[in-house]
Amino acid sequence: MKKFVRSTLWVTVVLATIFSARPTHAQNKSNKLSQLTFVANQLSNDMSGYSVATNGALLPLSNSPFGAGQAPNSVAVVPSGRFVYVADVVPGGISAFRVDKFGAVSPLPGAPFASETGTAFVTTDPTGHFLYALSCGENCSGTGSGDIQVFTIDQNTGALAPVVGSPFAAGQYPYSLAMNPTGTFAYVANAGSGDVYTYSVNMQSGVLTQFGSPVAAGTRPLSVAVDPLGLYVFAANTTSGECFSLHHKFRWFPGASGRISLRCRSLCGGRHCIEEWQICFGHC
Repeated sequence: MKKFVRSTLWVTVVLATIFSARPTHAQNKSNKLSQLTFVANQLSNDMSGYSVATNGALLPLSNSPFGAGQAPNSVAVVPSGRFVYVADVVPGGISAFRVDKFGAVSPLPGAPFASETGTAFVTTDPTGHFLYALSCGENCSGTGSGDIQVFTIDQNTGALAPVVGSPFAAGQYPYSLAMNPTGTFAYVANAGSGDVYTYSVNMQSGVLTQFGSPVAAGTRPLSVAVDPLGLYVFAANTTSGECFSLHHKFRWFPGASGRISLRCRSLCGGRHCIEEWQICFGHC
């Protein structure tokens, strides 16, 4: 087996902030869940935690940083703010933490949870019931096919369990996943194959179904995002010297009618490009 080379990971620090877990009462200052930020530190194998002051300043949490696995590369926080998950690239695993209403952070029992070698990215669905973890392929070389592991999140304990059918196929070196606001579609940037895969999401089971053809996204797209209205998808690539534009159509997920059109334009500056797709219901 080839030795994992950390230099293959372009993003060494990933920021995750709890936005949606707001206190029940605005004056209840003891509830800190809406005021915390976490950072994965790949070289020191830990996760830093901060409280966010009213002026935006970051204040280290007590006992921060918190130990994680080897080469932690991504942080995900459930919408309620109660659980935090960290992707550990080597040898593969997902560290997990509980956050109480006062902002205290502690490891979850049973963590780290098993996952594949090269787990480089984690995110949750908008409901906080499922965790999606990307494996960046064989030894994270950028050439082997990767996949998407999907886990249910126990709403009481935060424990992870694989869903039926997991893992799901992705392209080469999948590195980022984003969902539309309702959690019905997922988009995966594959850095190795230079494209974006599209999936429909079963909101009851978390199961992914790929549909349509992969959409070209330049060289080594490492991040993908969906705008707050769910109308646009953005992918950032790192080494393209040119820009791409496309118009791509494919059928909706099985059982639904109509078509989705993807219209792409490129926003370029210097050597770096951002690919933008508009999701059109009917005609663009």
